[in-house]
Amino acid sequence: MKTTPKIIAMLMALVLCGSLLAGCGGDGGAESSASGQNAGASAAEDGAYTITMAYIGSEQPNEESVLAAVQEQVKADTEFNLELIQLGFGDYQQKLNLMLSGGDKLDVFPIGPGLAGTYKNAGQLVELTELIDTHGQGIVELMGEGVAKSGSLNGFVYGLPSNKESASRNGFVMRKDVVEELGIDVESINTMDEMTAVFEQVKAAHPELDCVAGTNLVIGTAMWDTLGDSFGVLMDCGKDREVTNLFESEEYHKRVSRIHDWYQKGYVKLDAATSTETTQNLMKSGSLFCYMSSIKPGFLVQEEAATGMELVTTYIDNDDGSMANIICTGNVNYFDWGIAAQSEDPEKAMEFLNYIYTSPEWNNLMNFGIEGQDYVRVEESDVLIDYPEGTDASSVYHLNMGWMLPNQFIGYVWNGQPEDIWEQYQDAVREKEKYLQTNEELDYYNSRLVRRLKDYQLYDAKVWTGNPEAIYNDKEMVEVQHNLIARRQKLRERIEYNTKNILNMRKEVEEIAASQKQMVPELKEIIDSIDSLSSQS
Repeated sequence: MKTTPKIIAMLMALVLCGSLLAGCGGDGGAESSASGQNAGASAAEDGAYTITMAYIGSEQPNEESVLAAVQEQVKADTEFNLELIQLGFGDYQQKLNLMLSGGDKLDVFPIGPGLAGTYKNAGQLVELTELIDTHGQGIVELMGEGVAKSGSLNGFVYGLPSNKESASRNGFVMRKDVVEELGIDVESINTMDEMTAVFEQVKAAHPELDCVAGTNLVIGTAMWDTLGDSFGVLMDCGKDREVTNLFESEEYHKRVSRIHDWYQKGYVKLDAATSTETTQNLMKSGSLFCYMSSIKPGFLVQEEAATGMELVTTYIDNDDGSMANIICTGNVNYFDWGIAAQSEDPEKAMEFLNYIYTSPEWNNLMNFGIEGQDYVRVEESDVLIDYPEGTDASSVYHLNMGWMLPNQFIGYVWNGQPEDIWEQYQDAVREKEKYLQTNEELDYYNSRLVRRLKDYQLYDAKVWTGNPEAIYNDKEMVEVQHNLIARRQKLRERIEYNTKNILNMRKEVEEIAASQKQMVPELKEIIDSIDSLSSQS
């Protein structure tokens, strides 16, 4: 690729992708909430250590009373006071950078996708390994040591992963009323190019609507494993183990060009790169047709509760029609929680993290608000909740950020989702871990097999080894079987050829021995060696 297209691709990525945050539950944000800051600061007079915590979210109804309740919960359960600092999606990185570089009071904060390396290199993160061992055992028991310490760089842990679902498929969330009005066949939409035709139809019928908004349109569905930062990636959904510069790839350039075309045609919200409004709020206001998000079990119920609209979804796969990533490296550590280097007491900060990872009360208060005010319990259920009668997403607190908070799996479940949805997610995680372990074992034995086959001068020996992914791909499996049969025949022919040569060699040595009696001892040694070769073959 020539230099000019590379530069253009990177500039377009900066303009159209905006922040590095791709919304699991949407993207956008609001200004920092002052209510949490003031309440926390005044509470420090009692002598208890004040934890200053930054979090991501948009301004909510009833926010002041909810944040006060969160602080009271912390004070009742721990030895800490809590100061909360709200950061909107749109200005999260900018405001957090100012806090970190300015040395502001800060203990714990969420580390967005691809930002851990930046903060670590700037000396803005505390290394957590020993702190986890001494003050984070609740987290280890919850997630296992391997997952708890997965937020590591060069063997040093700098972040704790949010305990959430790690397998999902990306797609578009669309207004059901517009889809039905225009007769759009949602089931037939599987690629970005097919979405282009949908946007053309929607724009012609409803010029007042923005067809799509969000900051994750380029990398929201992709054939590459982002490895957490979307710069150096593994192509072909991680099957290719060579790290590739994403911004130099033909695939990336194609995707950026497509989004640029959408922008030029007026399909993309004009201020998509700078807007601080959530996509859910844009949908709620009636100005937006669709947005891209990770789609997972129970997702539609969650989004309809947040937008107050009936919605439909469609999965988007790779440009060639193959399935896009269901799980990749970056999913596990999409959002981590770290301790700021300027924390006055990192040990207490870790104790607080251990608390919020293990407290259902804290997680439910932060995500859903106050029972009776912002939600009610569904009768005959211990976990299902719903809006109080006469309220909806526009009138009560509903942060809708369970996936970003420390532990989604100990929170309530919104009415309409399966009661055991968190258990289903964790079952999927366990299956994933089993798969990864099996994959590693297969890689180990495959490498041993390759080395062994190369001893027989089979330099294309990798054709004899399969890939676990072939199990899920009938076409690939047939191909592997075909190659194995072909190579097995070639190996059989080679063995037969070698065996014939060995026998001829033995016959020649025996003839020499018959005529050269003085050489019998030396020739016997050669014959014994030939017999050994023959037995190996």
